[in-house]
Amino acid sequence: MDDMELLQEWVDHGSEDAFRSIVDRHVNLVYSTARRLVSNPHEAEEVTQTVFILLARKARSLSKETVMAGWLYRATRFAAAQMLRTESRRHQRLEDLSKMDATKPDSVWKQIAPLLEEAMSHLGQTDRDAVVLRFMEERSLQEVGQALGLSEEAARKRVHRAVEKLRTIFSRRGIATSSGLLMAALAASAAQAAPAGLATSVAATAIGKSAILATSTSTLVKGTIKLMAWTKLKTAAVTAAIVLAGGVTTMIVHQSLEQKPVETMGVANQPTGWRAELKSGKLTLDQKQQIAKIGCVDNLKQASAALKKWAAAHDQTFPRDLNSLQEYLSSPMYLTCPGDDAKTEETEWTNFRPSNVSYVMVSPGAKDNRLNLIVVKCPIHGHVALGEGRVFQANYI
Repeated sequence: MDDMELLQEWVDHGSEDAFRSIVDRHVNLVYSTARRLVSNPHEAEEVTQTVFILLARKARSLSKETVMAGWLYRATRFAAAQMLRTESRRHQRLEDLSKMDATKPDSVWKQIAPLLEEAMSHLGQTDRDAVVLRFMEERSLQEVGQALGLSEEAARKRVHRAVEKLRTIFSRRGIATSSGLLMAALAASAAQAAPAGLATSVAATAIGKSAILATSTSTLVKGTIKLMAWTKLKTAAVTAAIVLAGGVTTMIVHQSLEQKPVETMGVANQPTGWRAELKSGKLTLDQKQQIAKIGCVDNLKQASAALKKWAAAHDQTFPRDLNSLQEYLSSPMYLTCPGDDAKTEETEWTNFRPSNVSYVMVSPGAKDNRLNLIVVKCPIHGHVALGEGRVFQANYI
């Protein structure tokens, strides 16, 4: 079931399993967002708890069109804002930004992390949801498209445009970087695993099976509800003002749009993001190596998601090789490490050759029932993908 179907099960039948499934799916998103905003791990856990309590209480009011990840991300920002008492920690984190190197993904991340949520607030809802789904929940482009009601190609373009908008916002704040490096930084660092056991305690407290809420958490929940309500009221007021003011110009704008020719958006599978950066010829060797390293992680995430789907369709058993993923992976380019100069990256399956697969199956034919089972490894960078979908950088074995 999708997120909203699970939430409806919770609303209609009080299904604790359904609510726990939602928590399991999204706890990493909420925790990693909170962690960026409040810095302290303990406070981040309390914010995470608060967000899912809010979800349990507001479940009946959410429409079926709600993108769960987007709603939770926004609720996390409100809860974290309520948590923060001063700006001193934020100023401390921003103090040395101008001294950092903006040519490497890890350095880019250190610069943008303190400003990311503020920048995200300037994106439209669909763009924001696209970034949340793609980078903070590590969804495949196909899954992003399904959540947003778009094709996979349209989702790819939406993500690319959203990242470009973020790059422009960061540029105005003195952080100069490319879209490719920004995308690589987001792919590598935007998602952070929640502490072990947090999902269990969060679900138990949110559905009312835990002990009485701590005073601080109860206060945080009440304050966040007020903040969300006030923000919604302000948004409604601004929208009403715009509608009234814009009534006179509606016909003119409509006529203008009708006369505008349809804009072409490029060819399917045309390189964008970090792939476009690698092919641009404008990068130093060190920059190319850094982007290739992070791009490899992105590839493994796509391959891992495809392997999970393959196993689900084959009695929870992984394939013996990666050549079997044609029906589950949108493009064979995800099977070629960007740092593997001996292989040729192909974007279409019609041109695919097994000799161009860089990655190695570590557990061919294994059952998908073991925790931390390594299924794929990159022989170039040493990254590994686990059976449950997580990817670890460097040599995990």
